[in-house]
Amino acid sequence: MTSKHTQKTEQQYSQPLAQKALSFETVLALLPWIPAGPVLDLGTGAGQWATALADYGFEVTAVDADPEKIAVLNSREPHIHWLAADIRSEIWSQSRYAALLCLNLFPFLPKSEHLTQLKRIKSALRPGGLLIFSGFSDQDPGANLNMASSQTGEPMPTGTLSLEELRQIFAGWEPWLEYVGPLADDHPPHGAHQHGVVQVIYKKPETALAAIDWQKLPELGAGLGWRHALAELLEQESVADFIEIMSDDFLDPQWDRFLLALSQRYTVIPHGVELSVGSLGGADLAYLEQIARIVARCNSPWWSDHLCYTQTSRYKTWSLNPLPCTEEAHDWVVKNAKQAMQVVGKPLLLENPAYYWRPELPNQFSDVEFLSRVAQNADCGILLDVANLFGNAHNLGIDPYAFIEALPGERVIQIHLAGGRLHQNLLFDTHDQAVHSETWKLLEHTLKHCGIKAISLERDDHYEDLQALVNEVALARQLMGVRS
Repeated sequence: MTSKHTQKTEQQYSQPLAQKALSFETVLALLPWIPAGPVLDLGTGAGQWATALADYGFEVTAVDADPEKIAVLNSREPHIHWLAADIRSEIWSQSRYAALLCLNLFPFLPKSEHLTQLKRIKSALRPGGLLIFSGFSDQDPGANLNMASSQTGEPMPTGTLSLEELRQIFAGWEPWLEYVGPLADDHPPHGAHQHGVVQVIYKKPETALAAIDWQKLPELGAGLGWRHALAELLEQESVADFIEIMSDDFLDPQWDRFLLALSQRYTVIPHGVELSVGSLGGADLAYLEQIARIVARCNSPWWSDHLCYTQTSRYKTWSLNPLPCTEEAHDWVVKNAKQAMQVVGKPLLLENPAYYWRPELPNQFSDVEFLSRVAQNADCGILLDVANLFGNAHNLGIDPYAFIEALPGERVIQIHLAGGRLHQNLLFDTHDQAVHSETWKLLEHTLKHCGIKAISLERDDHYEDLQALVNEVALARQLMGVRS
């Protein structure tokens, strides 16, 4: 099915790069790009940054050396972990943070201690995490004052630094903002004044995706596809073990806060329709970066899309079109799938789509051989839609049981279940009916032959009998439990 959001232009989703001074609004705009994990605010001061992050939904630790200030902040915002500690303390660095804010704290540290503390900050961030940093340059009016202090409290020269120093220490990190220049400020007792600052936002490099041990992926159980009509139902924790989202519906960062809240309650698996892994022009990098943001936000163990093409270099078809099962198509899919996994950084599952016709060319593989070869050679997994398999068996004469038995069982990680409609002797993948009895039989057969980690039900319409849908999820959960 095609998401209404996929019709937006990719330019709407570019990362927030800038060449200007940091502001409160700049940091707020960054929040959708902070991956899953705790956030650290070093030198929190009045606590406005920590409060904004916590209000968004992040787990926040905020550090300040003044215990009286921390006590006041804790009484106001007890849901934040306020910590009275010097930056030189070992306490704050015992985690790998998704983002770390350190704003104008380094002027109060002697220059001789900067390298040590910046290295600690560097190691405290998780791969893909964001560093948001501001310090004083030697152009600051306070550069000639003794604003810093030793650990024993002895006044020392103000700790200034340069952009070149930060670039050297964080070499290889992706720069999202670099600014050197004046910054207006206004606070007692000085009133309106200016600082000379050096400010950066850097993204720590992601860890390259290593060879995947498919057997070690987590077993998620039975889940549901998130739909707005099911929102109230999914407030009941026992209904589903995990949630599958249509990733193309969440490309706009405005949805990020919702995803953060959802992923704190459920394991969330993004499932898309616009990867177009069979396109000759290669994968759309801007699209992949948005999927990577969603996967990082949800800390998903894998993500999925369809073994098909949806677009060419000139046209979008808004349809999941079947690929010819040829060597050339195989090579393009493998190349595109490998690129997609490296950009997103998590295992990719490819789904067998519903076909109403298929290209017939000389010397092509069977459907199951094509899917199996792609999975092995791209080192990706398989999302087996047994409802699509049942439909393809009805529409095209495929033997669904032989198809299942021919698959590499260790690569079949997830199952889709759905119900379709029969029209003029064609079974259409409408996702608006109860799961067909034959589809349940195919599920049971698959569970005997494959290492399934998750089963999800897709329902896109006809929600009159929600209890029947809940019962289908429960039956899927039961079948997973007795498959041995």
